This record gives sequence, structure tokens and C-alpha cells, in this order.
Amino acid sequence: MLIDARSVPTAAEFPCDLCVVGAGPAGIAIVDRLRSSGLSVVLLESGGFNLELATQELYCGEIHGHDYFRLDACRWRLFGGSSNRWGGWCRPLEAVDFARREWLPHSGWPIEAQTLQPYHADAAELFELPNARFDLAAWRERLPTPLPLDGSNFDNTVFQHSPETNFGEVCRARIIGAANVTTMLYANVTAIRLDPGSQRVGLLRVSTLSGSSFTVRPKAVVVAAGGIENARLLLASRTDRPAGLGNEFDLVGRFFMEHLHVP
Repeated sequence: MLIDARSVPTAAEFPCDLCVVGAGPAGIAIVDRLRSSGLSVVLLESGGFNLELATQELYCGEIHGHDYFRLDACRWRLFGGSSNRWGGWCRPLEAVDFARREWLPHSGWPIEAQTLQPYHADAAELFELPNARFDLAAWRERLPTPLPLDGSNFDNTVFQHSPETNFGEVCRARIIGAANVTTMLYANVTAIRLDPGSQRVGLLRVSTLSGSSFTVRPKAVVVAAGGIENARLLLASRTDRPAGLGNEFDLVGRFFMEHLHVP
């Protein structure tokens, strides 16, 4: 089911098993895989199906510290998220990315690389890749002779190139047509509230640019608004946690990671 959130009456409530905040690649992938789960799912997207200036400007913000792109110019606030504009380069994280390194403060993940391994094949399918193999041995017959790098600090590695899969286009029809999924466009989550005296989310406040507001009451929540917006939303949700949700150790938003950009 598809709903324009601007048509939802103020003070309306939507109970559900799961609420997914953000219809970018992560949010859409999760909802797409839950279409036959029997769970009632609400998918909230700030934008519509096309890029619109008023919605895109919600990304605006000041940048302090390391230089970065204009916040309203490097991400896309519409159904499909930034999969509407990306380059298609794919490669999984490596074991070293998860490891604790003495010289790198705060390094080390609470999971290991092999934890994600069972999901690589599904991720490759989502990105429309030929397969989930990124080891050089799997591609030797299709590649030139690798550079002789033995004894150096360099490795020959393989990237795969997605056809720049647009999740909003590829998955739109089946998500909107799913009987257990309610997709709401132009729905901006402005706060996440906990149930009194608990650690669990009780409700989400949702507003539209037209001025209406309503509530979603889920049993579980996935915040999939992107690396910057996830942190913004959690830090802005201060009613139940003065420092922001999940920020008891002042870590939310501290580990933003960007890939290399080479001119």
C-alpha cells in the first residue's frame, strides 16, 4: 500500500510490527526481504518518487572540521535514496576492517568479517552483480595477468561494477504491491521516543512539510536514513535521553567513514 503522508490526518496512529526509517538501499532491501514474512511493516520516506527542492533542502547543514561536500548536494532524499545517483563500484569489507589495531583509537568491531559472509550472495543479487566472488582466483580467466606485487605492501584486488542499480526503480512495484507493507512518502521522522521506563522504542513522531503530524507505534525499528541522517535523528531525540538515543558514551556520529575520492 502507498500513502502520501501529507494526506494523513493529524494525530493519526499507525501500529506495526516493524517500522523502517528511510527508503534508500538499506531500507528498501530490508523491506523487500520481508514482503512474505507476515509482519506488518511501515516504510517511511522523507521524499517522493522524484527529486524535489523543498525536501532536498532538509539535508542542509553546516560542516565543521574536515572538509566535505555540501550536505544537500551529495545525497538524495527520495524513494531509492542515493541509489538514484551512484557509481556502481562494489567490494565487501575485509577482515582487517573489523580488527582492533593498537595504533588506531576506538578500532575494532563487535562482529567479525565472517559474520557478514552468509549475506554476501544476497547482497550481490541486490546489486545485480554476476556473483559474490571477489577473490582474484575466481576472475583469473577474465583478467589480464596480475601485476607482480609479491614482497610489496600492495595486493591485486577485484572490484565489481553494479549497473548502478536504482533500488527505487527495481523494487518499487513489489514493495508497493506487498499486502503487509505500508509505504509512506513525504514522511519525516522528527523524534524517536522510548516507552516510559524502558529501553525499547515506543513511538516515532512523523511530520510533513505541509504541517501535519502523526505517530507510528512499532514493535521494532530499523533506522536506515544513511550514515549522517541516522546520527542526526538519534542525537535530536533527546526527550528520553538528554545526550540523544544510544549516545550514552558520546559515540553517535563520531565514526563517519567516506570512501577515497581521487581527482
